[in-house]
Amino acid sequence: MKRLNGAFIASGGGTDFSASMIGKKGGKTDLVDFTLLVSTNPDAGCIAKGRLFPELEVIVIDAKKLGKKRFQNALDKALRKRGIDILVMVGNIHKVKTKNVPYVVVNIHPANKDRHGGNGMYDLETHMHVLRDILDQLKRGTIKLTDRIVTEINFHIATEEHDRGPLLVAVYVPIPFSLIENLINCGSLKYAARCLQKIVLKREWEILPTAINIAAMEILEKTA
Repeated sequence: MKRLNGAFIASGGGTDFSASMIGKKGGKTDLVDFTLLVSTNPDAGCIAKGRLFPELEVIVIDAKKLGKKRFQNALDKALRKRGIDILVMVGNIHKVKTKNVPYVVVNIHPANKDRHGGNGMYDLETHMHVLRDILDQLKRGTIKLTDRIVTEINFHIATEEHDRGPLLVAVYVPIPFSLIENLINCGSLKYAARCLQKIVLKREWEILPTAINIAAMEILEKTA
């Protein structure tokens, strides 16, 4: 079976990217050969992580310095030059071209993308939005504290709109009773969001290699 040429794009520490590469070494991402990591920030931690993998070329395209249009054009040029088939956004906070390009862009979102996605929904803000929603539902009585309360991880095709592309993989992540109880009693939304983020990140690392494989199968089926 044909294999795809893959790239990652990240803006921060690169923990999702690193988990994907480790999963690949375990044979889970067996339809994609990742050859490139693009950092949008010259000071990002993902750069050092990327250099741990000799099969990866690591480049920096400084989104802040270039501005939106020049950044998108520079990224598109770099991906075309290297024959990239799939671009995986792992903690990338900048818009990329998704129309009229020879590659497919996919993204992982740490919540239900329709309910907790869109502009500004990244990092802790996403998890705070999830928790506010849960508190509201508890207040209105649509859920009870004793219910199984969950959040989601969504892996989807990226489009021009934030978090609005076709869904590929959705995974439920149970939220511990103690986390919600502590939030109600102590009232620190940011602290609770940090705790939730750690739980969700661990699940992201577990599912990313398989999710990338599913995206690759979709691409290969369409190009067969």
